[in-house]
Amino acid sequence: MYQMMNDRIYDTDRKKIIFTLSFMKDGVAEMWKQSWWKQHTAENATFGTWEEFKDTLKKSFTPADKEGDAITKMQTALMTGKTADEFIEEFKNWQLQSGVNKDRPLIEWFLTALLTSLRDKILQKKNPPTTLEGWYTTISNLDNQWRKFKAISAHLRGDTDTKKKGLRLP
Repeated sequence: MYQMMNDRIYDTDRKKIIFTLSFMKDGVAEMWKQSWWKQHTAENATFGTWEEFKDTLKKSFTPADKEGDAITKMQTALMTGKTADEFIEEFKNWQLQSGVNKDRPLIEWFLTALLTSLRDKILQKKNPPTTLEGWYTTISNLDNQWRKFKAISAHLRGDTDTKKKGLRLP
């Protein structure tokens, strides 16, 4: 997006490639950058086109089994340390990557990942949701209500440092 907004500055393939490489500062990305740089700055070497660079980058960092990886993430994920809304968005991204579009397995994987207290509350309802969207909405509402309750309770106790305890007002 930044490059698109500044298309007058990044107006050549070479500038776009160098700008992108400048963000590869740690871990595997940095090692990849160093390897790519050595190959493309050697005598008589060229940077190639922006499209070629993007293709090489994607091939280097896209998992071989993107769909399978996303399914494994959904099957083994835990909501721990996240709000329901954060986890729902993460789960939706995995769903898109996986290509799975049947509610039944998605609901089962989603249910398994939830905090026990949230899962119990929803399963004890007279009419629990029957669609994945229904689960998302219900879990989001319950989690937001609980977080609001905790924040109000902390405020009434005079505990003003709710961030330390991970409490947030919605």
